[in-house]
Amino acid sequence: MAQPGSALVWGTSGRWFKSSRPDQVIDMKSNKEISIVIFKRNSGKSFSLNISSRKLQFFISGLVLAFITLGVGIYLSYNTNIQQVAYNQLKKEHFKQTQELKVLTDELDFFQNNLNHLIEKEEELAQLLGKAVIKKKN
Repeated sequence: MAQPGSALVWGTSGRWFKSSRPDQVIDMKSNKEISIVIFKRNSGKSFSLNISSRKLQFFISGLVLAFITLGVGIYLSYNTNIQQVAYNQLKKEHFKQTQELKVLTDELDFFQNNLNHLIEKEEELAQLLGKAVIKKKN
C-alpha cells in the first residue's frame, strides 16, 4: 500500500520511454550528387548540371551570405542617404537663418544710428530752447 509522501514526482525517475538516439542519421560526409536538368523551350535542347551535395550546400550558404551582405549594404547606404539629406536640409536652414540674422543685425544697426542721430538732434533742440527761454526772461 502506498504511503502519503512516498510517491515520486511525475517523470523524475524511471526508464526512458524512447531511445535517446535519433531516428535518422544524415551522413554529411557522403558525396552524393544532385543532377539539375534545364530544358530550353521549343528547341528540344537541354542542359544538365551534376553537382555534389556538399558543393551545393557551400553554394547555397554563400548565396545566402551574399544576400545578407547585400541587404545590410543597402540598409546602410539608404540610412547614409537619409542622414546626408537631413544634413543638407539642416545646412540650408542654417544658411537661411544666418542670412536672416544678418538682415536683422543690419536693420538694428540702422535703427541704432537713427536713434543716436535723433538723440543728438534732441540735445541740440534742448540747448536752443534753453537759450530761447533765457532770452525771453531778460
